[in-house]
Amino acid sequence: MSAPYAQTWAPEEGLDPRFDCPECEYERTGTTTTRHMFETHLLNVHEYSVDEARRVSASEQ
Repeated sequence: MSAPYAQTWAPEEGLDPRFDCPECEYERTGTTTTRHMFETHLLNVHEYSVDEARRVSASEQ
């Protein structure tokens, strides 16, 4: 019989993109929202231009 051992593996972190709004408390991960929904938030709530929203969502990756 083998001696018990400490479990050394763990789920990897950081695989899902994280979307944090620079203007408010909106904070989601790629598991709970899509890039499109994050960009829609920036466009509708904060009146970003399409280019600004894309730039912000790309930098959150």
